[in-house]
Amino acid sequence: MVDDDPIARETMASGFNEAGHQVYQHIAGATALPRILRKRPDAVIVNLVMSEMDGVALCREIRFHAGLSDTVVIIVSGVENDYWAKRAEEESASALTLKPMDRAGVAEVEAIVRNAKEAMIQPTAA
Repeated sequence: MVDDDPIARETMASGFNEAGHQVYQHIAGATALPRILRKRPDAVIVNLVMSEMDGVALCREIRFHAGLSDTVVIIVSGVENDYWAKRAEEESASALTLKPMDRAGVAEVEAIVRNAKEAMIQPTAA
């Protein structure tokens, strides 16, 4: 989980911890990327607007690394914005969702991760 807002980050992390997930927290994309490369998490939840590296840029960096190309990347934002939604889609973000993330948001992320994993193991039609 990457968010430069400590309250938002802690709130989201708490929801995922309560649901039984292990959560690593970072305040910036640049510091999160090395750990993401090492840990290869099932999902990365990243705030859209951050200093230094925004969520879309972090998504692009994650997609650049072959071992992480299938990692679920969910970008969260406090506002709906068509421009950012288009950029997130262009960088192959798995989803763009709104903050604050409550229990329904946690369930939504779990469904996105589950669907992504199922899609990876589906046999392709010949």
